[in-house]
Amino acid sequence: MIYYPVEVRFQDLDAFGHVNNAIFLTYCEQARVRYYDSLFPLKSALDFPFLLVHADLDYKRPVTILDEIEVGIGVGRMGGASWDFEYEVRNRKDEFVHCTARTIQAYWDHTKQSTGPIHPDLRTALEKSKGN
Repeated sequence: MIYYPVEVRFQDLDAFGHVNNAIFLTYCEQARVRYYDSLFPLKSALDFPFLLVHADLDYKRPVTILDEIEVGIGVGRMGGASWDFEYEVRNRKDEFVHCTARTIQAYWDHTKQSTGPIHPDLRTALEKSKGN
C-alpha cells in the first residue's frame, strides 16, 4: 500500500466529536486521486477513466480531531472491466488501523460514454503497482 497523509478537519466531526462515517469515503477519495495522479498526471476531471460503482467500509475505532491519520491505497482484484482498490485509514503515530475499505471501479470510456474493458495502459500501471 502507498500511504498519503490526510488532515482531520473540524467540519469532519459529528456530534460525538468523531469523524463522521461518511467522511471516510472522502478520505479514500483523496488517496485515490493522489494515487491515480502518481500513475497518470492529471490535467482535468475527465482524466479519470473510471466510475466508482461500489464501496464498503469496516470501522475499527473512531478518529478524533487530535488523530494524525494517513490513508493507504493498493490494488486488489483485477477483472476485465473493473478492479478493486483496498484502503487502510490508520493513525500515523501508532499505525493503528481505524478503518478498512474497498471500492470497485468500472472502466469508463469518456468518448463512447460507456463502460468497457480496462485500457491496456491502465491495466499495466495497476498491475505493476499491485502488491505495493
